[in-house]
Amino acid sequence: MNILFVDDEPTVIQAYLPVLRSASHFNVRVATTGDKALEHAASFGFVDILITDVSMHSMNGFELRDRILELSPDTKTIFISGYDLNEYAHLINGCAVLHKPFEPAQLMEMIEEVAASPAPVADFQEESSQEEAEPVEELEPSPAEETEEAAFASEHDPLVGATLGGYLILGKLGDGTLGPVYRALQVAINRPVALKLLSPHLHADENARADFLLDVSTKANVQHPSFIAVYEAGEAEGYSFYTREYIDGESLNTLQEKQEYLDQEAVVRVVRVVASALAYMAAGRIPHKFLAAGSIFIDSDRQPHLTNLAIHEGSLPEPNVEIGELARILLPLLETGKARNPGLNTLLSNMSAPMGEGYFTWSALLADLDSVEAQLQADSPSQLSAGNAAALKALESSQRRKKIQTMLAAIGLFAVLPIVGYALHGDPDTAQKDFTAQCEIPAGPFIFNNGEKINLGTFWIDKYEVTIGQYAQFLEWIKAHPKEVAQFEHVKQPLDHSHTPPNWEAVVGHAKWGMLMKSAPITYNYPQFSVSYWDAYAYAKWKGRRLPTEQEWEKAARGTDGRLYPWGNQWDAQRCNTGSDSGGKQGIWASVDAYPSDVTPYGVIGMTGNVREWTDSWDAATGNPVVRGGSFATTEHELNIRGDGNKADSCSESLGFRTCGDQK
Repeated sequence: MNILFVDDEPTVIQAYLPVLRSASHFNVRVATTGDKALEHAASFGFVDILITDVSMHSMNGFELRDRILELSPDTKTIFISGYDLNEYAHLINGCAVLHKPFEPAQLMEMIEEVAASPAPVADFQEESSQEEAEPVEELEPSPAEETEEAAFASEHDPLVGATLGGYLILGKLGDGTLGPVYRALQVAINRPVALKLLSPHLHADENARADFLLDVSTKANVQHPSFIAVYEAGEAEGYSFYTREYIDGESLNTLQEKQEYLDQEAVVRVVRVVASALAYMAAGRIPHKFLAAGSIFIDSDRQPHLTNLAIHEGSLPEPNVEIGELARILLPLLETGKARNPGLNTLLSNMSAPMGEGYFTWSALLADLDSVEAQLQADSPSQLSAGNAAALKALESSQRRKKIQTMLAAIGLFAVLPIVGYALHGDPDTAQKDFTAQCEIPAGPFIFNNGEKINLGTFWIDKYEVTIGQYAQFLEWIKAHPKEVAQFEHVKQPLDHSHTPPNWEAVVGHAKWGMLMKSAPITYNYPQFSVSYWDAYAYAKWKGRRLPTEQEWEKAARGTDGRLYPWGNQWDAQRCNTGSDSGGKQGIWASVDAYPSDVTPYGVIGMTGNVREWTDSWDAATGNPVVRGGSFATTEHELNIRGDGNKADSCSESLGFRTCGDQK
């Protein structure tokens, strides 16, 4: 089943891509723009299911759906959105809708439902049925083109002008370590591609040929918006090859040789693209080739692209080494060898610092890059001082408004609608608050689970869930003391585990400025989410504390009398941030102190909703750590419910933690 997943927020794509790729019968492509989605659709030949956000710049989801239907009339569509789409029922036209946020399982269920439903009937089909009934003539190069290519081939490379596995080879782009790269045309769909050929002497080596094809398979299964897309592999005429997206531009290696320069904004874009992609590779522990100037391309619109560096087996380069290499690549491309902007200059200097200094993770680099981008944006359009925090916040707020206004304009509706909601109002309070308070849980018996009486000693538990701001301090400490973190890690933790959560650079960047993430502006005061048990355990021990057992967690939440909710036995959805239809006004995470009425008899806040929480108890049957509590995404809220389906290394946007100790 060919599935095309489109959202202009890469963090959304990366959140749901693993579960989509886990289905063996799904062939998944992703895109962050409508144009890229259309290119993937052409590559597929037909699309079974399109999953697209509605609000995207340059091309909204409704327009994209219509364009895809022109290419693939039987395509079924699932619209995803953080907004209420009731006003646009006439544009949805019977398509399925998922409201953000949603669990990955909900997406999979929706796909199966949609796949089993009848195919849509587009308005344009009846009008064009006469034309579509006629056979489509296969594209062939003209005699003049054939003659020109043949003449070129006779003087130069014999493959130029030849057709290899459905690809007309138009010219040679260069030579790679394994063989030459050609500019080619996929004749059947008139698509330009870059064709990477395995050298004939390597093709004759069975092991080399097998490794080549395994690497191609690995690249095809590692998708990220920053990577140049890999299309397909093939063998023909005694050659092994694969094709990828053709970039009309030049590599940074070529620019260096030609002594051409990049402006500051282009350098920042390169850092963003490379760091985002390699942070993703580092988080997934994906082996890849070492970064090189020839791997980074600048297209004719001055936008950067990174070749897919994934390999099926090999080492994972140390991030600090590759970060240093990226700086060494970029500095000569600045006309004076350094940036005019002080923030960017400092960033590049830190990137190229000697071993043991500078950046140890791509996520740390991306966090600082957010500040540099904000400075450049403030300096460029408004000549604002980079140190003027109020001006930067105003600029960010303006950008949020522009995105929403773009969506409204694209679908022809300019009324002030409720769907705009939080985003058009004032900026949230982004100041990091002190959430270190703890609550004493006195010694004595309590009713555990469904009636068992257990006696516990006195302990102290965090009043609030651990926040993004607090966890960021932990990661900063790790960056400064990379060799010391092992003393805080669980003995069963995998040796190669990183405590940096997925998409951390995007989360902390959004939190710093109170930017929209999902359907609300996120801040440092929101609960830390997408952390594994290993991460929660290490953080707690680093703080001189521990994770609570599930018995301790439940006593802190329910008191001694076995009540179902912190406030009693009567459900009240308005008191907490949950996925209940009538409760949880936020619909996503909220600040850890946003629901003071979700309070236990001991004064602990937020145990019914916001995020579920790791405990230090392990389930004997599943061998997994136990998770307790409800979240913004759950509809079952009784505090005696336990979760044992999360493996220790699993992460979820609705899963966080709080810490505990035997003394304050």
